[in-house]
Amino acid sequence: MELRRHELLRLTAVGWRRAMAEGDPEAHQCFAHWAANDLPLVVATQTAAGNASIVSLGLPSPTAWRRKRFALRVPLSDVNPGLQAFPLLVECESALRHVSPRFVDLRISLSRLSPGTRVYGSFGWQHLTGLSYVREHSDLDLLLPVADAERADKVVAVLARWDVETWRLDGELCFNDGSAVAWCEWAAWRAGRVSTILVKRLRGASLETDTGWHATAMPAVVVAAA
Repeated sequence: MELRRHELLRLTAVGWRRAMAEGDPEAHQCFAHWAANDLPLVVATQTAAGNASIVSLGLPSPTAWRRKRFALRVPLSDVNPGLQAFPLLVECESALRHVSPRFVDLRISLSRLSPGTRVYGSFGWQHLTGLSYVREHSDLDLLLPVADAERADKVVAVLARWDVETWRLDGELCFNDGSAVAWCEWAAWRAGRVSTILVKRLRGASLETDTGWHATAMPAVVVAAA
């Protein structure tokens, strides 16, 4: 099974029983709810030289469990086949239009530049689970697919122009090779305000100073400040 960060997996019944046997009492209650409702876990950063038959997963719990973050390492045999994904930006429209009437403008702009933009973080998990995650000042976290540096620059220009009213835009530019960078860090790097950029991958992250991590990432174009 080929994994990428932020993809979603579901455990088998055996997997949940094993996870609950190993967790603390608070984790047990949360895990029992997840198991009963067949809710997903998110693919986390994997151990760099780990066992290929073990997968690291995360469960950021809702308000009911004090927003604790639970980490699980489970055998692949405890995982149901098939990867899933966080909701598309358009799927969250009703909730986000309630937060800001200008959301539609943002969605339309991103649909042209980064089709397939998805929502993770508090808004994404609340959409997936129906549980309470979003708070008054929750960020809107976006996964923004981009094919190359030119497209990344255009997406960042849209995000940088966004007039922050109620929530801040956060998230990652996701390149085709599986690497990802925070969009605010990309803006600073491209503008020459920083000399390194943190590149995140399935098996870890690294600070990069040149363009070797991505053939099309040339730090020479100045974009609007984030």
